[in-house]
Amino acid sequence: MNAFLDDIATYLLKDSSANLNDRCVIFQNQRAKLYFKKYVGQRALPGLILPEMLTIEELAERLSGKRITDNFDLLIELYLCHQKLNQPETFIKFYDLGLKIIEDFSDMDMYAVDPAKLFINLDYLKSTEFWDKNDEDLTALQLRQKNFWKYLFALHNEFKRVLEKKGKAYAGMAYREAANQIRSHNYTLPWSKVFFAGINALSLCEEEIIDHLLRRKQAEIFWDADVFYINQKHHEAGNFIRRYIKKWSETDKHWIGDRLSRDNKTIRITRASQNSAQARAAIIALKESVKNKTASIAVVLGDESLLIPVLEELPESLTKSARINVSMGYPLSMTTIYSFMMCVLQLHADALSNQTKRKEYSFLNQHVIQFFSLSLVRNLIKDKVYAIHEAIIRQNSTKISSEFIQSLTKLPSLKLVFNACRDISHMIENINTLIDEIKSELFTNRMYEELEALYLWKEKWTIICETYQRYTSLHNPVLSENLETIIRIMQDAVNNVRIPFNSPAESSNLTHRIEIMGMLETRALDFEHVIILSVNEGVFPAPRSTHSLIPFTARAESGMPNYTEKESIFAYNFYRLLQRASTIDLIYDAQINQNTKGEPSRFIQQLRYELAKTSPSITIIENELSPLPVIKSSIEPLLIQKTPAIIEAIKNVLNKGLSPTAINSYNRCSLQFYLSRIAKFEESDDIKPELQSDDLGNIVHHVFQHMFAPYIGKSIAAKDISSMLNDVDTAIQNALDDMGNPDVHSGKNKITFAIAQQHIQRFLNNEKNRLSHDNTNRCVLSVESLMSTSIDVPIEGQLFTMRLHGKADRIDLIDDVVEIIDYKTGSAQKKHVQLPTTIADLSVKSDSDKALQLLTYIMLHRSHSENKYKKYRSMIVALRGSPAEYYLPLTYDKNETHSIENEIEETSLEYFRSIALELLNNERPFVQTDEKKNCVYCSYKNLCNRWPEHYS
Repeated sequence: MNAFLDDIATYLLKDSSANLNDRCVIFQNQRAKLYFKKYVGQRALPGLILPEMLTIEELAERLSGKRITDNFDLLIELYLCHQKLNQPETFIKFYDLGLKIIEDFSDMDMYAVDPAKLFINLDYLKSTEFWDKNDEDLTALQLRQKNFWKYLFALHNEFKRVLEKKGKAYAGMAYREAANQIRSHNYTLPWSKVFFAGINALSLCEEEIIDHLLRRKQAEIFWDADVFYINQKHHEAGNFIRRYIKKWSETDKHWIGDRLSRDNKTIRITRASQNSAQARAAIIALKESVKNKTASIAVVLGDESLLIPVLEELPESLTKSARINVSMGYPLSMTTIYSFMMCVLQLHADALSNQTKRKEYSFLNQHVIQFFSLSLVRNLIKDKVYAIHEAIIRQNSTKISSEFIQSLTKLPSLKLVFNACRDISHMIENINTLIDEIKSELFTNRMYEELEALYLWKEKWTIICETYQRYTSLHNPVLSENLETIIRIMQDAVNNVRIPFNSPAESSNLTHRIEIMGMLETRALDFEHVIILSVNEGVFPAPRSTHSLIPFTARAESGMPNYTEKESIFAYNFYRLLQRASTIDLIYDAQINQNTKGEPSRFIQQLRYELAKTSPSITIIENELSPLPVIKSSIEPLLIQKTPAIIEAIKNVLNKGLSPTAINSYNRCSLQFYLSRIAKFEESDDIKPELQSDDLGNIVHHVFQHMFAPYIGKSIAAKDISSMLNDVDTAIQNALDDMGNPDVHSGKNKITFAIAQQHIQRFLNNEKNRLSHDNTNRCVLSVESLMSTSIDVPIEGQLFTMRLHGKADRIDLIDDVVEIIDYKTGSAQKKHVQLPTTIADLSVKSDSDKALQLLTYIMLHRSHSENKYKKYRSMIVALRGSPAEYYLPLTYDKNETHSIENEIEETSLEYFRSIALELLNNERPFVQTDEKKNCVYCSYKNLCNRWPEHYS
């Protein structure tokens, strides 16, 4: 196989007397330059001066005299112009819009669009949407929409003026100026001839540059194309080159080959299910190719997330027998250094944002634990991580002070991580010191891969910090809003950064190599064996989408590219890669997922039904590869037999007392009861900065307890409730103080605070209405009062005493009726408070847990008050319920239970005795529940592993 770039090297060197130092070869990317240099180096005589090699972007910079400015710097300049136009957004809100605007402005210049004409037309079209309204009739948002194109035109003019003044440029500006220079003959080329290698999909400015050079006989084009798609009028892969050949008909056509139709090619199409199967298919093809001594192999990843699965599948034998080069590089964002540094930034972002609310510099517990769980941190502090984790947990606070964390470690770098910072500038200084310190520790621990990642991270960090300090020194608050702005910018800055692996330039031999790369990196490169993964519709080509603010029709009319042109570019890159390959493996994922529908790409269908049918030298082989079968372990149902020791433990639990909650736990799942009450397995005690669902209930109960406690033994009236309503916010804050004072000014906690406030105010208003329209005398008997009673249980001719206990939220006396109230912030309906006809059914009816609780409170209070009261009403207050289901009294036979008959009480006693007897029966083991829904919120579901697919 003769590679395209090798053919160019041969062509340029065919005359040994040729002087190449006054020639220049233009490529579309840097990688093509690198390969071409090696080809020329292999063929040139010693001492020969090589031609100059540039990318087309570097040529534009050379011709225009403008250096294309970093995108971040451009974005800030654009934002400053945006502010001059009296636009109110903060920088972080403008960020995404700004990136789109710069891209559109660049496209406009690349394709020589007249901005005045474009924006005036768009403004006219927009104004027609509001033809029937005056400006004063429009909302602020509508007015802004109407004037958007006027604003964008003004922004475009101001932005270009500022950049021209400061000697900066975005890509389109440089290209347009380069075209102007060539057109006006103001630029003298330093070369006698310029060669353009493998051009395709040129912008209008690029076309103009080439056109003028061709007319001056100063340029030559090396076409990299095939007649298969050039000669087919409607084949999308040849859309651009067909036009160029017609326009520049005098160019040498011998570079256009007929390899796709005439060369012998084996195309294997493999249907694989899941990424793991795709990776295995690629490795199978690689092994065969290496065995056949294929000189050059490319593994092209349509989906770059397949890089890790492919690398993990590489066997050691393959890495020893072939030189593997990951041309696309390893994403910096997937390294331990990235996780480490971004976690540090997030720690300080939270600490700085909350510093004004607290006296001490402290970090969120969740983020501190996350930091000490990072693999890099674990490698640095080794076995001490567990002791640190335990110390943090023992603090039992959502906020951890800087001083406390620093006291847990002696490692200088980790002490620096948790340094208290006055502001963002101080934090930047601290991070720079940390980078130097962590560099030293990585070197000491011989963690060289992490060192390389740290170097790349520091490069981007330095650029951002220098830009930040440059603009803040001008007293402009562009980036001084908060650290979250810098974090967002940093995430974008490193998003496309790759850690380079061994490149071809570092090897003296280009033969027998395996390149793992993305599709764009293959431009102008050729391989004997090409393996392409994720050749699915929706990946090859990419889905139709636009990130432009300019409408599709306006872009098309102005000559700017849309998704149709992008599809043509993708098709060209695909077919061009196949031209010189003799073996081609196309692997697609047959599984439906969020990226694809499991369909092969249209390119596969074109090869099947167009190329193969017209080219007898093409052999297509269809394969299928399934994922490795998942071996499911046959897990026996988990059950705990009651040994004598366990029976003794059960007796101790019964002696101390069962609560309605414990009995409901036993009814839901006896194994859960065993793990929590008998074996006493501790539930996870992780502290989270966000308030959880049970925290809402805790806040409400805390507030009501402290509001009604002063009225114990006293009558309560509507005016007293009015007084409580005035203190709701203070009472909630007091509850939060007892919970570690979590931040409730933003996020989920703010919502939880508002819901608690709503529940409390609604309940107090309902209570006020009840008291206003009730002529009875209401007296508060108790609040959160613990009650208990003893029940004799006959076992083997002897009496065993069990205790029953519970804590009612509030108990009132209304004339001669005792009213027991239980607040519920969760779901509660009428059916939940209806006692079954047979009390024993409380164990089998899954929705009777609240009825059991209310019944237990009645029994406990009767015993506690020594049967002083005869009439009872026990009720749930459903704080989030509808008005019809807000107060839910316990019912029996569908009648409200004002008086509990003796037979009901006796039947209830028998029920509790039956629970005790069942617990003490050594022939009844503790078993897993048969109800899947009981596992969803169970704290022991991972230990039990019952129906993991249901709650994973």
